[in-house]
Amino acid sequence: NSSCIDIDECSTNSSLCSDSCINTNGSYNCSCTKGQQLLNDQRNCADCDNQFQWGDTCENLCNCYPKGVQQCSSFSGCLCIDGWSGIHCAEDVNECSFEKYPCPNAHNCNNTAGSYLCTCNNGFQPHNDDSSITCVDIDECKTTFPCDYMCTNTIGSYQCSCFSGFISQGSECQDIDECLVPGLNNCDQQCRNTKGGFACECFQ
Repeated sequence: NSSCIDIDECSTNSSLCSDSCINTNGSYNCSCTKGQQLLNDQRNCADCDNQFQWGDTCENLCNCYPKGVQQCSSFSGCLCIDGWSGIHCAEDVNECSFEKYPCPNAHNCNNTAGSYLCTCNNGFQPHNDDSSITCVDIDECKTTFPCDYMCTNTIGSYQCSCFSGFISQGSECQDIDECLVPGLNNCDQQCRNTKGGFACECFQ
């Protein structure tokens, strides 16, 4: 009795397939590495069109989000630029939620599409336009002159006050008439009020 045995074409003819050869009962199949597809001749492989397809036999469509993608790799698909994630690079990364806070010396981290922005609270400004943003106090008394009389800078703000001899009345400073207030003048005879002070005079 005679019997038939399968011929392993892959081992007898290494030129059958341009990439991988898989022996089957009575025949063989050619296959390609990830990122390539088998041509119509069923023997040779060609790279996927990396603008549109990727993966095993190029069966996956790229459909990458234009703003978030660097390129579509025929092997792994959409390659995202910093600030974007997801299969199609369409998901914004919230850098402000990272364990390593991106704005260590600023007051606020504002997430933006594909990036983030470090900002300072009111009354502060970035120091020397440093990219890492260090917030320093603004001395409003020297930059905006917000007070009509005395201005005292405070951390993140300022305070307006009146000169000696004046009293605050709303947003204005009004002169104190020391001659009418007991204990504010030390005149023995006559007291004459002046702007911000007083003068003692003698009877004539």
